[in-house]
Amino acid sequence: MSSIAYVSDESMLSYHRLQGSRSLNFWRLTSRNTFTDFHKGDLLFFYCKLQGQSEKAFVGYGHYDGNASLSLNQMWNRYEKENGFDTKEDLQREIERLARNHVVPKRMNCLYLKDIVFFEQPVFPSDVGIRISSKLESYTYLDQIDPNATVKILQKAEEFGIDSWSTLDFERSENIFEKDEVRYLLTNIGMTDELRESEIRRSKHLANLARKEGFEGIRNSYDSFSFEGHHLILRIPFAPSRNDYGKRFQSLAGKLVMYAMFVQRTKCVETLEFRIDTEEEFDRTEINTLLEVMGFKT
Repeated sequence: MSSIAYVSDESMLSYHRLQGSRSLNFWRLTSRNTFTDFHKGDLLFFYCKLQGQSEKAFVGYGHYDGNASLSLNQMWNRYEKENGFDTKEDLQREIERLARNHVVPKRMNCLYLKDIVFFEQPVFPSDVGIRISSKLESYTYLDQIDPNATVKILQKAEEFGIDSWSTLDFERSENIFEKDEVRYLLTNIGMTDELRESEIRRSKHLANLARKEGFEGIRNSYDSFSFEGHHLILRIPFAPSRNDYGKRFQSLAGKLVMYAMFVQRTKCVETLEFRIDTEEEFDRTEINTLLEVMGFKT
């Protein structure tokens, strides 16, 4: 799960903000897709220079949905106002202004973004202890700068709130924003032991059952989650080998403590529920006792 800070045009973003855009085409003058680690659902943060400010700031983000290499005509026919302009002529004039020799490239790389969220106030890198070169002209992977960069930006934005003016469905946008914060926090917490092959096979099976029930996987682990109305459910597969039971049980206890501590780090989650998935014949007595000691229902 990656996040990118992309240097963006403030006027184009203002257009989308005023239009209440839920999706947009983030076009680039190059025809090449240069991203090596950016996948569907990852976040592209709008990073732009604001009038009267010396430091660029994050003003919102979108979820990457896909890319295409398109001509100007193809770009307008496919996305129209999602390109950030009322008419094709306005779009062409802006591309000519920005392009080398003021000539429209034959093809441009288009990043289609969905579930756009704008912040009520800009978040500056200095606000969250992130250092980004002032010479950045294109983009940078945020979590290569700081593994917690995405979470820090989202939590600072949470303090300000999201821009209700920029969306006709504020409640939906707020839910998207809160789920993103939870998702990225869990990614940093999720951890997987070095398991035996038989344990990996059984854990994957239990994890797949959770996915089929609509739970979303947590990156780099077999755990999954569901987040609805400030209630977080965490599904954790537990399929230890007989020889490693004690070690795996201690790891499970530690994981539960880490996840419980996570709840204290965000205002989004009000209630937490654990579901420990085991095979049918497994004796759950100690698991139930552990959950009861921690104050969770079994």
